[in-house]
Amino acid sequence: MAADVTVGLLGLGLMGKALALRLGDAKHRVVGYDIDAEAHRLATEWGIHVVASPRGVAEQADVLILSLPDSKVVTEVLWGDDRVGEGVRSGAVVLDTTTGWPADAVANHERFRERGVLFLDVPIVGSSAEVIAGEAVALVGADATSSDATSADATSADAGDSDGVSAAYMPIIRSFAREVFPMGGVGRASQAKLAVNLVLGLNRLVLAEGLAFGARAGLDLPTLLAVMKSSGAYSKVMDTKGTRMIDGRFEPVARLAQHAKDVELIRRLAGDLHLRTPVSDIHAGLLAELIEKGMGQLDNAAIIKAYLDQN
Repeated sequence: MAADVTVGLLGLGLMGKALALRLGDAKHRVVGYDIDAEAHRLATEWGIHVVASPRGVAEQADVLILSLPDSKVVTEVLWGDDRVGEGVRSGAVVLDTTTGWPADAVANHERFRERGVLFLDVPIVGSSAEVIAGEAVALVGADATSSDATSADATSADAGDSDGVSAAYMPIIRSFAREVFPMGGVGRASQAKLAVNLVLGLNRLVLAEGLAFGARAGLDLPTLLAVMKSSGAYSKVMDTKGTRMIDGRFEPVARLAQHAKDVELIRRLAGDLHLRTPVSDIHAGLLAELIEKGMGQLDNAAIIKAYLDQN
């Protein structure tokens, strides 16, 4: 696909603007829309050509990227009153980066296939800051007929290097992801993203509990964090969230409320799979407490406030 391909972007929040920056750096023309006027203003500063309607974005796009709060919103945007999905022309590609319900991705794939449009679920592992830095990881759910990249033998290194339809979307994905992992059919990437987010969220929770434990004991927290990083307790979450937790810096890179939504999807899918998730159940309760206190728009590092704000 030519470097000057038009990429449509629906959703110009933290992640959407980060994607736009990476796509712009890769010399793609980016057109976008968000329901929020302030998001429009900020997106314009980022060099995004903002159009008047989501349908207008879909009609211009060679590749349409969805970066929306959840898959219910995706379905409403695509097939609701504005009929955005009907504006996507035959032969175009839709990449849904939303962390959502896997079955919704399958349903949207089937509906677009009838229109000659390729729909893939491409959830992103990483915060908006990691996307901007080019450090995100993309998971790709696609039917085997869509590309050799989705075969069982494909790896992140060779995914999308075949001559199939992957040539239409892999350069776009690689403009914002340092690694790309094919996960199997449509919906599989969404399942994998929930599994990854389960571990990421619990890593944050355990880090918060450990730092709160150290704070209550009167330990020097920067030293304690350094010890954790140098020991078998280490997780990458310590690099991205440890200092934020210690310093109380909760300006959002990835919002707490958004992760609470993910945890509910995790628990819902676990229920369908007849799998117990007792730690995630506790996590959900702590997130709900903070959201009830008005902290949902803070960075997800604010989970430490579930401990430090207690008497």
